[in-house]
Amino acid sequence: MLTLSVPRLDAAWYYNRVPPGGEPSDEGKYEGAKRWIEHHGHCDLMASEIGIDEGENHIYFIEGRNRFAALRDLGYEIVKVWAGREECDELCRKYAVMKRRRR
Repeated sequence: MLTLSVPRLDAAWYYNRVPPGGEPSDEGKYEGAKRWIEHHGHCDLMASEIGIDEGENHIYFIEGRNRFAALRDLGYEIVKVWAGREECDELCRKYAVMKRRRR
């Protein structure tokens, strides 16, 4: 499981993208995820699974794209996701949460 940046993942999300507000044809998956997160927060939310398009700077969702879109639209900055072992290093390098400098 990886802890990554929601804005950075969203910027790289290309294939099977869920637009802000969800898709009209998603059978309520987006709205259901959004309601659950609003009630319970991010903890105990089943993590999404992502992959990297080979040779591209894009990610895609294997599972949980509506859950991720709801987190994004609710303003979350950090998300925990599952990924294949062979992709973890690249995902962390490209989409890790940027540490803020202390003054």
